[in-house]
Parts: sequence; C-alpha cells; structure tokens
Amino acid sequence: MYCSRVCCSQAVKNAIKIKEDYPETDVFVLYRELRTYGFRERYYTVAREKGVRFVRYDVDRKPVVSAGNGRLGVEAEDPVLGRTLELNADLVVLAPAIVPRDDAEDIARMLKVPLTKEKFFLEAHMKLRPVDFSVDGVFLAGMAHYPKFIEESISHALAAAGRALSLLSQETLYLGGVVAEVDPDKCVGCLTCTRTCPFAIPQIVYQEDRPGVGGLGGAAYIDPALCQGCGTCTGECPANAIQLIHYTDEQMMLREIKGLGAWQTIPVAGD
Repeated sequence: MYCSRVCCSQAVKNAIKIKEDYPETDVFVLYRELRTYGFRERYYTVAREKGVRFVRYDVDRKPVVSAGNGRLGVEAEDPVLGRTLELNADLVVLAPAIVPRDDAEDIARMLKVPLTKEKFFLEAHMKLRPVDFSVDGVFLAGMAHYPKFIEESISHALAAAGRALSLLSQETLYLGGVVAEVDPDKCVGCLTCTRTCPFAIPQIVYQEDRPGVGGLGGAAYIDPALCQGCGTCTGECPANAIQLIHYTDEQMMLREIKGLGAWQTIPVAGD
C-alpha cells in the first residue's frame, strides 16, 4: 500500500518535456498505478494532448526489457488491446520508489524518536504538531518525514525552523511540573525504570553524588526536560526510589487524615 507520491508526477512531467523538445518522439509511459497528486492531475491531460501514450500493466505480467543489435526492446501486455506490445526504445527511464535510508533505525534509536512502518520518521501529531517529535527539542522536515514535492519540503523546513526559533529565542525555558524524580539514596540500580519507560528517558549515572544503595557507584537519573510525566517508572520501581512531582506517595495517600488506603467510619445522623 506504500506510495512514494512523487514518482508518477515526475515521470509524466518528463514525458511532457520530451514531447515539447522533440515532438516527433514516441513516448510511452508503462505503469501499474498512476497517481498525480493535487493539481498535478493536469499533467496527465497535457501529456495525452501532446501524444504521450499510457499503457497499464498487471503486476503478474510486468514489462520485459531486452537488449540486442545495439538497441533496447520492451515487451508489455496491453490489457485494453489484449495483445503484447513490442517497443524499440532508444531510452528506458525508470521511476523507482523513494525509500528511507538504511540507517534510519539507528538514528531513531539514538534520538529516541519513532518511525512509521515504512521506516520514515513519525511526527508527534499529524495536525497539531506536524514538525515536532514526542521528544522535545527535536524537529522533523523534508523527505525524512515522507516523500514529498519540493514546495512541500520547503514549507516543512520553514515550519521546523520556526519551531526551533521559538525555543532558541528564549533566555529561560519553563518546563512542566509533572516529572519523575529519583532519590539516589534509595536507588539500587536494578534498571527497571530504564526497561519500562516508554520514552527511554531514565539512565544509570555513575557519579560521586549519586552513589546508590550500598555505594554501588551509580543511580538512575531522569532528565526533567525530557520526562513526559507518565508515571510508569514510579509505579514499577521496586525500591520506591522514584516519585512523580506533585503526585508523591505522601500527597496521594493523605496519611494525616487517613484519606487513601484506609477505611473510615463516618457517623450518620440517627445511628
């Protein structure tokens, strides 16, 4: 179901250009599916008016290219005519699909950003945050997002630059208050938080001021600028070393008034 969007439009545009420069040239476009997005649909009409011939082939009977006597030969099944076309071609031009880079997964893992099933980079929200990732401070533009035309890539790049400037132009950044915080004196370095965090934020940091239980030489650290405040690590930490700011155990349990986790007998009038 994947479509790289720009291939068909480019092929039809090139066919029109050849007919404009060399009107006597026979130009054939062999296609399985033809999609010219948006106003580029007019390319097809212009191409037909200039004499470009379009031949659709079935995926089970693809065109065959052969070489002989210094020329190229193309055989293609025409489903309309119900016969095989034999074309003597001076030039065979392919319009291959655009695919992601081979190292896309490595980059995504390094930046902790998601990918689509086709291995392009996935934005935080298609309409509300089209150039942002779920990781703050990392932005998306161009064909790393998906195959797109040059004007779309320019608009996307300008939007990403504008979003980056909205951060760089501020002397001080104010972050949300709901983030997880690690008590290094309770952390045993079990790596539970690093395994369970859906955003891969916690890290084990080896510092003198974060010795961990028993002086292990390291404790978990959660960058407050990256934490999404989901509370997963707080609930999973076996040592109870992680607390969610503004939602700590003390605040939720209300031990002073026996509010949460304790039964109370409330007198009812008439009892």
